[in-house]
Parts: sequence; C-alpha cells; structure tokens
Amino acid sequence: DEFSGTASYRLYQSLSVLGISGLDQKELLNTVLYFQSYYEKNTKLALTAEISDGRVKVTLAGPLRPDDLTQAFGRLGVSVNDQLKQYITREIAQAVLSTSMHIKQLTRQRDTLKAQMDALGSPAPDDPLLGYLAQKTSDLEAQLAQDQVRLESLNTTDPTALFTVETLGEPVVFQIRPNRALSLAVSGVLGVFFGLLLAFFVHYLADVRVREHEERASGKEQSTHNIHT
Repeated sequence: DEFSGTASYRLYQSLSVLGISGLDQKELLNTVLYFQSYYEKNTKLALTAEISDGRVKVTLAGPLRPDDLTQAFGRLGVSVNDQLKQYITREIAQAVLSTSMHIKQLTRQRDTLKAQMDALGSPAPDDPLLGYLAQKTSDLEAQLAQDQVRLESLNTTDPTALFTVETLGEPVVFQIRPNRALSLAVSGVLGVFFGLLLAFFVHYLADVRVREHEERASGKEQSTHNIHT
C-alpha cells in the first residue's frame, strides 16, 4: 500500500528590522526542496512542493503507513526550521562583517575631518570651511551611532526569534496505491470476458462431440447397409 500526504507551510519573518532581506516564501520552497533527494534515498518518499496562495504546499508520497507519513512531515518541519536557522545565522554574520567594515570606514572619514578642522587652527566662527567640516563630522557621527546600534542588535539577536514557519492544519493523508475500486472493476470486466470465452469453448467442445457421435452413427449405418447389400 502507498499513501500520499499534503501539508501547507507559511513563513513569517522580521529580518527587515535588521536590514536583512532575502528570506521569503521562495526561499522556504528552496529549503523544502533541498531535502528532496534525502527523502527519496533514505525513506523511499517522493517529495514535491510548490508555492500556492502565499504558502508552500508540500506533498510526500510513498510506501509508508498514514501514521509514519504524518511523522515524516513532523521531521521535515524540524529540518526546514534548522536549515532556515543556519541560513539566517549566515546572513547575520555577513551583516555583522559588513557593518563592522562600514563603521571602520566611517571612523576613518570622521578622524580625517577632525584632523582637517584641527589644522585650521582658530578660524572665525563663521568660516564656511569650518562650518562644512563640522556638519560633515556631525553627519558621520550620527551614522556611526546608527551603525553601532545595528551592530549591537545583530550580535545579540537570536536567529530563531526572527522567523516562524507555521504549519497550516494537519497533514491530509490518503491512499493512492493500490486503487482497490479500480482493481475490482478491472477484475470484474476480465472475469466476464474470460467467462464468455470459457462458455464459447465449452460450447465448441460440445459441438465437436455431437459431430463425432453423428459421424460414428452414420458410419455404422453405412456399414450395415453395405453388409445387407
């Protein structure tokens, strides 16, 4: 017996608060399909998935009982969550590296501007160059403060708190092979067909015996007639 089950997953994520993008339903689909070869090789289950109505519809089919197939969906959900956690951890690490490099770049620019301001000595308060340098320095320090806050958030955020994969309802499992109704129907048709063939064959044998009996009777009558003659 073979059964097929269907479950739907929906992804919720809040990576945008950290300036990270790229985690969506398509990434969830790719993560599910990542386990396709594993299930086919180790559990003899065919795994298919597609995006439908803003959710990822997953199908598992193979020679497993309904309870085992339901458990297979549970294990798949855990594996998908673990894989997405690794994906987000890598994205966070990349964001930390990028933000750290940006902080170093801004720090160098700010220090350069401060050195230029110090090189001016004691200019007049309304000196346009001094005003320009001061404004640029202030902008850089504001950007540095934002990046420092972002870096702190990236370093202290738990990846599992940034996403949720929701299973919509329970997996729906039904039998796909063998199709007993179809098997019974085909068996009935074949039974009638072979029954008719058998009836014709029996009728043919009866006709053959009747002809043989008639031929024997006719032969005896001819012999008796010849003797009398």
